[in-house]
Amino acid sequence: MKRIKVLYLITGINVGGAERLLLETVRNLDRDQFEPVVVSLVGGNLEPEFRRAGIRTLNVDMARSWPLPGAWRVFRILRREKPDIVHTHLIHADFFGRVLGRLCGVPILITTLHMVEEARRRFPYFQMDRFAARFTSAFIAVSDSVKKELIEIEGLDPEKITVIHNGIADLAGVHLQKIQDLRARLKLDQETILLGIVSRLEAPRKGHQVLFEALGELVLRYPRLHCAVIGDGPAKEQLQRQVHDLGLQSHVTFAGTQSNIPEWLGALDIFVLPSLLEGFPMAIIEAMAAARPVIATRVGGVGELVEHQREGLLIDAGNVRDLAQAIERLVLDPDLRCRLGHGARRRFEDKFEIQGVVEATQCLYDQCLRESGISKRVHLLEVVTNFEPGGVPRHVEDLVRNLSREHFKIEFVSGETITQRIPPGVEHHYVGMVKPIHPLKDLVGLREMVRLFRKLRPDIVHSHMSKANCLASAAARIAGVRCVLCTIHGQTILSNGFSFKQFLFDIVDLISLRFFAHGTISISRETVRHLTRWRKVHPSNNVVIYNGIAPFPADGTSRQDIRRSLGINDDQKVVVMTGRLVYQKVPEVLIEACALLRDKFPGLVCLIAGEGPKYGELVDMVQAQKLNDTVRLLGHRNDVPQLLRAADVFVLCTRFEGQSIAVLEAMAAALPVVVTNVPGMDEVVLDCETGYLIEKDSPHSCAGALARLLSDPEKCRLTGQAGYQRFRKYFTFSRQLAQTQELLLICGQNGFPKDYIFREDQFKKVENPETMMASSKA
Repeated sequence: MKRIKVLYLITGINVGGAERLLLETVRNLDRDQFEPVVVSLVGGNLEPEFRRAGIRTLNVDMARSWPLPGAWRVFRILRREKPDIVHTHLIHADFFGRVLGRLCGVPILITTLHMVEEARRRFPYFQMDRFAARFTSAFIAVSDSVKKELIEIEGLDPEKITVIHNGIADLAGVHLQKIQDLRARLKLDQETILLGIVSRLEAPRKGHQVLFEALGELVLRYPRLHCAVIGDGPAKEQLQRQVHDLGLQSHVTFAGTQSNIPEWLGALDIFVLPSLLEGFPMAIIEAMAAARPVIATRVGGVGELVEHQREGLLIDAGNVRDLAQAIERLVLDPDLRCRLGHGARRRFEDKFEIQGVVEATQCLYDQCLRESGISKRVHLLEVVTNFEPGGVPRHVEDLVRNLSREHFKIEFVSGETITQRIPPGVEHHYVGMVKPIHPLKDLVGLREMVRLFRKLRPDIVHSHMSKANCLASAAARIAGVRCVLCTIHGQTILSNGFSFKQFLFDIVDLISLRFFAHGTISISRETVRHLTRWRKVHPSNNVVIYNGIAPFPADGTSRQDIRRSLGINDDQKVVVMTGRLVYQKVPEVLIEACALLRDKFPGLVCLIAGEGPKYGELVDMVQAQKLNDTVRLLGHRNDVPQLLRAADVFVLCTRFEGQSIAVLEAMAAALPVVVTNVPGMDEVVLDCETGYLIEKDSPHSCAGALARLLSDPEKCRLTGQAGYQRFRKYFTFSRQLAQTQELLLICGQNGFPKDYIFREDQFKKVENPETMMASSKA
């Protein structure tokens, strides 16, 4: 897959907020998808950092007094590099990058506005900025306040402006000894309160002079107060004179530019940034990452960074007295310093880590690439209610893990905060979605989904599980998503027999599937019959894709060794059942069947693996029937492949089923299966050929099927082999993946296809879904 070339044009790459943001962004960019090139107009001392990160960096060496030769060099670079995207930072690069990019035919031009400088409001920059804005594909504003100013000053379309807050990589943990050594070099004892400001020395913009005036008032009452000024800039001499005039030489250290910022922040007791003008200051984010309490002014996007009295204290810009009082308050209250520092760290973790910034930026790139026709990747949102143990979450997890990254940009949405099962590289979005019916919480979840879908603008929303189907399909339609797809994993039965709750659910399900979803995927033909009977879907808007699994890999452990580890002899007969112990499953039938068989098969062992609300009553049942030597309740197990290899027969007693993953696992292990004959199961198991279909709630029927298999080892083996061959033909994961991938590609490009039928010869290869899609259209 050809990588997308992104050329980043920035005025200079000296130490500063915009420059550090660019450095962290290109460091963390997905190099498999994007190829970054950094071009600076005037160079800077961060060039070695970019090169150490493996980023190709070019210096135009543009003269500020006569920029035309430099502009010509930028033009030549753009003609030579032929980037797909030009992304500009800072005012001079914004103008030259967009105008020259347009002249060179660059298809996508993006500008990040770090703040609305005074220069952008004056002649000639204002006119130049308005002119260049005509060519811009999208704007990134680092804060809501910057976006608001852009709209007011330049009259930009709000839809073209995306707010992506600044972020940084988490600061590496600093050893306590390094902090102590740094304070020792400053000749500070443990009682000294160390303030710090990290910023370019620009006056009056950064407010250093306000800080020094406040410090002049405070040191008279708190002589053990010291201030570290970290950074360099044109106002250094002016600020040093002010410190001398105020008699603060022994209380202020000008540390200059520092490379070990985490150590300096770790040494501080209080971080201060009294700026008069800001965008979305990186220095505050760094202080929050270091868990330092922050004192800052209410300017620019600072209020979006810090909430007053939760992560720090906010004051009015230029107010010496307010600043002095805020510092004094933290000096006198160590507990408040600690609480604000912890709050700052939590907010950093939630909002301002660099990975979130990079993912949002890449999402904008993908959107612009799709709109311009350069990228054919389909933006896919997979929505699932939760990740509790079960076949559906595993199905979705396997699907997301294996879909082609060349053809899909995939993100997860769920009502689950635990994300260990999310595949690496897939972003997860939490929404307030709960499994039980709860009108108020469901409305909240619906609102959150609408906001999320409008923000992400996916090509397809693909939902699984009944609650996710209802909420996601409605939210996607409200948000204007082009294709809404629901996978139906079987009938959803909430009660035994008629109930108002079941009736209400079926009405909501009907509305969401028939009127909100553009199309549905059913896992069996019986599921289609059920949906059609209830008029929930029209057959022409439905596609059947059977569930599939990958065969378990061999681990080299023999059947005899597995049995020995379970305390089972080679000559004992073993049956196994796996699955969640919920209302749907009826292991009681299997237990009663084992009671009928124990005399005929001495030493019979029944293994039941799984957890759930039925576990306690099953324990009581086993004890009441004195089957402790026969039936073993194993609870949740992570070694299902080993249990299947140790068994002779797999059993599933159930009230209803979609398409059981557990049965497919048994067939993949070449085990004969004994399964309740519920609707749809005859599509998986051929009665008397690959297993036996037994009567519902009938221990005698279950016992009879088991007896026929256990008494004839050769029949048992042949039945298992026939099941394995059927699994290989219809229920492999590669087949399911190929069919799903083909359908999603068609949906992403042309919408859901009517009356779609898969051709058998299309799924011999999964490597090139675009070829499969073309053949299916033909």
